[in-house]
Amino acid sequence: MINFYDLLKDVNTVCNFFITFNYFIFGKI
Repeated sequence: MINFYDLLKDVNTVCNFFITFNYFIFGKI
């Protein structure tokens, strides 16, 4: 059975990664 908290934590980590990546890309423009 999937642990919902672990799944949510993984999604949050991925979202934070993309937000940071977007700031890094758009910050250079």
